[in-house]
Amino acid sequence: MKQVYRDMACYVWALCGSPDEALDMQTVNRFTEAGDAMYNEQKGINPYINAAIDARVTYGGDSDEFRMASMLALFETSSSPALRPLIMAHPDEHPDGTYVYGCFEGENATPTHMWLRYKGQLYDTIPGVLLRECPSNPYGNNPPSVNGNEPEEDTYRIQLVDLSQAQLDAIANPDLFQH
Repeated sequence: MKQVYRDMACYVWALCGSPDEALDMQTVNRFTEAGDAMYNEQKGINPYINAAIDARVTYGGDSDEFRMASMLALFETSSSPALRPLIMAHPDEHPDGTYVYGCFEGENATPTHMWLRYKGQLYDTIPGVLLRECPSNPYGNNPPSVNGNEPEEDTYRIQLVDLSQAQLDAIANPDLFQH
């Protein structure tokens, strides 16, 4: 199972964390399809992507409105509802809350890096590296696979009720972490 997490893309970890390689590929394909649709402004896939495209057209590809709509579209589109964490309907901005983060560059339709915050810790991975963990700064923009901080103005988050069962299982297994 270690190899699955070593090969896992950051967004697969952040969106569902499933160690099932077939489900990982499904997430990769859905993420790519959603990103391509938002970038190419192809409406009709689902209402979340349509809303992101509307925000991109209205406010621009590097606007807060588009980036938050993109995060929501990717979250709602990329993994099966049974596998992903639940979004909190009314975020409370609790400092130790559970969040999925994404950092955008320029007018990219999808984040260049994604990670999770859970119980004050940040968790992420990049291909070729096992899971990593570090304490969160107040903004949550210091994921362990990044040397320093992601730019605060380019980092967006969605508050979650809790993590997926696959993410919780992985966090509870110290053998899956880079030491």
